[in-house]
Amino acid sequence: MADEGSIFADANTNLSDAKVVILGVPFDGTSSHRSGSAQAPAEIRKESYNFESYLSKYKFDIENAPIHDIGNTKEFSSVSELVARLPETIRECIVSDRFLITIGGEHSITLPIVKTHLEMHKPEDIGVIYFDAHLDFRESYLDEKYSHACVARRLAELVGVQRIVSVGVRSYSAEEAEALGNMKLRFYEADVVNKSEIKKLINETLDYLNVKKIYLTIDMDVLDPAYAPGVGNPEYFGLTPWHLRDAIEILAPSLIGADIVEVSPPYDNGNTAALAAQFIQILISNKLKD
Repeated sequence: MADEGSIFADANTNLSDAKVVILGVPFDGTSSHRSGSAQAPAEIRKESYNFESYLSKYKFDIENAPIHDIGNTKEFSSVSELVARLPETIRECIVSDRFLITIGGEHSITLPIVKTHLEMHKPEDIGVIYFDAHLDFRESYLDEKYSHACVARRLAELVGVQRIVSVGVRSYSAEEAEALGNMKLRFYEADVVNKSEIKKLINETLDYLNVKKIYLTIDMDVLDPAYAPGVGNPEYFGLTPWHLRDAIEILAPSLIGADIVEVSPPYDNGNTAALAAQFIQILISNKLKD
């Protein structure tokens, strides 16, 4: 599916032999502030060639790792089509227990991905950890229940509110605050994360979820705009790249899949896409290293 030069760096293994698959979903149909995340898969792949394949911290060389970049999905005309049709591609990518890393696109892509994992595993075994500046817990937004602003609410309905935890939150509406009181979503505000030991907090989250497998979704706006300026909905007083790196290191053994979403290249100076590419390297290294 991928053309030469359009794949993530060092993702050169045939699909049949791959243990990690990279998929791009260039969709931003419900973006409400800064559009442009549909361009992110291409920009993140481009930035991946800036980094050495050897990650010294993990003593791991990605160059010879079993990674396949399957390219991008088709362009979906609406979020309803995305939710209905994306699972077809996801099923192909995760057969034989391949680890799928999906590059968004906006956060609406996460719901059909998680739904597909639930269909292919025991649903009671799966929890979701949701890194995001926003709660994304609205019932609907701009008359769209599958909006990027509603993803955590839809996921809570899908997997159960007790099996989703949001980390890095610092923005939500009065409507969402009321829903929190009723539904008891567990979340950690950014101020709490910034004043805590992230490794302790992530281990606490794993104990709370008490599941065998974790799906990880990373909205790049969870980071402070000083580190990630090119996102769809920037919010200040956020997390640092060290928080996410340390979290990934702890979560990697439990992960069944991950996505990175909401990079908006038209508003970026290159740093956000580059950081997303490095997080993908970190995910791969920690998932595959001995």
